Amino acid sequence: PEYEMVRSDGTRIETRYLDPGHPGVVEHNVAVILDCLANYDIDGIHLDYIRYPEYNGAWGYNATSVARFNAVHGRSGSPDASDPAWCAWRRECVALQMRKIYVKAWQMKPRVLVSASTVNWGYDFDRFQDSRAYNQAFQDWAGWLDQGILDYNGLMNYVGDAGTTRLLGWTNRSLTHDARRGSVIGVGAF
Repeated sequence: PEYEMVRSDGTRIETRYLDPGHPGVVEHNVAVILDCLANYDIDGIHLDYIRYPEYNGAWGYNATSVARFNAVHGRSGSPDASDPAWCAWRRECVALQMRKIYVKAWQMKPRVLVSASTVNWGYDFDRFQDSRAYNQAFQDWAGWLDQGILDYNGLMNYVGDAGTTRLLGWTNRSLTHDARRGSVIGVGAF
């Protein structure tokens, strides 16, 4: 429970998330993955929900994460949800977890592929840094592809018939960044 993600008001949701701003969360997740790699013949690791929740509210206010942020930035109290430094902090916590999982998995089994389910809400595919993926889920998957810490981008491109522009826009965004890796485009089967 000390690893659980909470809103700025201290509330939780029924679907629980672990807060990547808590170093124990990252260590736990890495340990589970490495245990699987050590004990099973695994070809790949797919990470789902390696991000902040999509539910309304200001997320990421685990006491340890806030304390670490304040220590790094010489602050006190609870940061405002829209504070650019706080947003960057949460995005970097997700990226650092992604990076650590990728590097540790590669060190153990270089042939293992790492993929992740990635967010593409809305129509900001031409302005990724304005997107909800980047600013709400704090998931910089385009950066992960550019850095080479994601082998396959599992783009959750679940849109209906009316979403052709969105579907193609996000697909092209992923393909633009996957020159070093690959894209797997998930489509809505509805």
